[in-house]
Amino acid sequence: MHERHSFLCISISGGVNVFAKDLGYDSVNILSLEMRFRWLAAVYSLPTLIGMRLVTMKQNWLLICVIAASIASGLLSPSLNASELKAESAVSAQSAAPIAPEILYFILKSDGAGDDETTQPEDTDGDGVADTADQCGSTPAGASVDLNGCADSQLDDDNDSVANDVDQCPSTPTTEIANANGCSPSQLDTDNDGVTDDLDQCPNTTPGVVVDEAGCEDTSGSLKDDYIQNVNPLITDFQRGCTSSGCHGRGNAPGGLSLYGNNIAGSDQQNYDSLVSYIDQSSVSRLLGKLSGTLSHGGGLRYGTGTSGYQVIKTWAEAVEAR
Repeated sequence: MHERHSFLCISISGGVNVFAKDLGYDSVNILSLEMRFRWLAAVYSLPTLIGMRLVTMKQNWLLICVIAASIASGLLSPSLNASELKAESAVSAQSAAPIAPEILYFILKSDGAGDDETTQPEDTDGDGVADTADQCGSTPAGASVDLNGCADSQLDDDNDSVANDVDQCPSTPTTEIANANGCSPSQLDTDNDGVTDDLDQCPNTTPGVVVDEAGCEDTSGSLKDDYIQNVNPLITDFQRGCTSSGCHGRGNAPGGLSLYGNNIAGSDQQNYDSLVSYIDQSSVSRLLGKLSGTLSHGGGLRYGTGTSGYQVIKTWAEAVEAR
């Protein structure tokens, strides 16, 4: 590059005639200092030359060389009288006017650093993002990155301490602790019962078993069927039942337990709901104590502890409490 610049500078200082002839033009007389400045003005106006900002010396030194050579040649050339200078200028104007801008434009505009000399921004990890914009240095080779130069292995979007590339549960709640796979209890359902681990009160549910909202086996269907088929007939029995108007069949029933006889449509469902509510709010032992007479009861003994009726009601009530 420097040898080429030196050659051009020497050629210009020795005369543009040779250069012009190589391009197929007639010889150009540039001995006149006046014409040299006209040549320069053909490419760069005077304000441009004066106000030119040298981006790099490599790109603009040739222009400086041309100006210096022009001035030097003018000062060193033999003095010309007025008539000779006028004649010389006329000849120079004829031969130089059409070609000087072309030659200088080619020299000055095409000279400078080539594409191979352009400074490229540094990209230490080779991820295609310059170091000045790269927020994730040392990206693994070959990994795809975002606009910030970060690969999934360098990101943790949900801040669960598990990188995105191995995180199986994105968007982990910030209040929960994730496992090695990036999953928290609210994102897992270990026994696949449809209830997440953070709410599941019955882990390891048998596959295929229907569960309630707590993740435990839902026995409400079987409990209800059992009640209608086996328990309600005992509760509504005319002699031992609890639905008489003097007992739980009246308004403002004792303990809030209202029960209805078979003559009331839908009484089995109503009685089921009432007894389940009573067990939930009170206890199985209190219900059984009232039935067996072991606890004070206005209706007296209904089913003794040794009777089959008592056992049927006891089994069902305990299942309700255990659900």
